[in-house]
Amino acid sequence: MVEGYMDVVALAQQGITNAVATLGTATTPDHMQRLFKVVPEVIFCFDGDDAGRRAAWRALESTLSNMQDGRQARFLFLPQGEDPDSMVRKEGSESFIERIKSQAISLDNLLFRELESELDLTTMDGRARLAKLAQPYLDKLPEGLFRQLLVKKLSDRTGLDTHYLEAHFQESARTRELSTSRPEPETRNIGQEAQVHHGHYEPAPFYDADYEERQYAPEEHPSYNTPEISRRPSTRHLTNSARLVTCGYAIRQLLCNPEFAREVSEPFDHLKLENDSDSQLLIDLLTILKKSRH
Repeated sequence: MVEGYMDVVALAQQGITNAVATLGTATTPDHMQRLFKVVPEVIFCFDGDDAGRRAAWRALESTLSNMQDGRQARFLFLPQGEDPDSMVRKEGSESFIERIKSQAISLDNLLFRELESELDLTTMDGRARLAKLAQPYLDKLPEGLFRQLLVKKLSDRTGLDTHYLEAHFQESARTRELSTSRPEPETRNIGQEAQVHHGHYEPAPFYDADYEERQYAPEEHPSYNTPEISRRPSTRHLTNSARLVTCGYAIRQLLCNPEFAREVSEPFDHLKLENDSDSQLLIDLLTILKKSRH
């Protein structure tokens, strides 16, 4: 696999007829799928400059998902300033084929060479970073012996057990799946249906479980006087076992509806609560909104 059609022509003129080119576009997984239906091994031959190395890395990424057992991919980087056309004309087909045999590196060696290029594997954080960088590439590989061998190679380089690496990869994949499948919160509804008065309130059709950990009964703060903010009646009630923190709820209301600050009279000293760390944040927010509505 070379980059340009003139490279294919030059190789064919020198008797190397099993060459194809992407014709100036990046190698895609579809390219690789079609090639691997014809041959078990693909050798990428790119220029030795930075553009050639970037093209090789894109080709590697496109190849991973097609690396079933029995398939092989290797990469040959030519000297700086050379391309397959100039190289095969300069040294002939036999020398060019010998160069492929002796200098082309395997997919796994290129993968780890590039990932490790800026890491210090003598340190624990360098080895941990390598495991993190390698994961998305290993995830692209189909299940099989080749993938297991790459995981083993990563284990040897990081010192982490293969079983731990597999378990960590699976857990990370589940986390990503959950994060992508979780529906987006309907932020436009936040604060649109609420009644707040002396610590008693009915929430809008939105509930943040993060506030459950910091609960208290309204009677614990008899000095707290929240301004009454009344909108359309809510269709459901917040139970005592799942009551939002008063100041946290008021802060959320103000962030979503800054105009509410105009309804709160100064001074704000009565909003200061000793056992609620959010009360000072609420006061600061009200002060800012009073100074500038925007």
